[in-house]
Amino acid sequence: MYRSMARGEEKEYSTKIVELSQILHTGDIILVAGKKFKSKALVAAQIPFYAKARASHVAMVPANLVCIDANLGVGVNHHTIAEVLNGVEDNWRIIRFNVVTEEHRDRMLIRGAYYLQQPLASGLPMVLAPNFLTARNW
Repeated sequence: MYRSMARGEEKEYSTKIVELSQILHTGDIILVAGKKFKSKALVAAQIPFYAKARASHVAMVPANLVCIDANLGVGVNHHTIAEVLNGVEDNWRIIRFNVVTEEHRDRMLIRGAYYLQQPLASGLPMVLAPNFLTARNW
């Protein structure tokens, strides 16, 4: 998608953006693997703990085509989906929890907005994800 935009293929890019906006929902988690050495090393470091590890970065979708992520040195920021998918492998995935309600989505929006522009904290993922989001629910 991003490559289409960069190559000037605007119609294809716009079509893919519309398709993506219909796929993503508030509360979705995007798992991506970067193409740089640090990203590949991070994925490799996870394998002893989870043999199927393929992601080096995680972002949460609080609204259509926008995600919130955290990076060391940068902190918590919002980005467009296109920015997050730029420079990552094509095997990115979406996790959607099957018990997320509108009330949960509203809480995620508020929590995500609260942490924007703050330094990265070690407890961030647990703070953003309400405690009802457990592995058995997706």
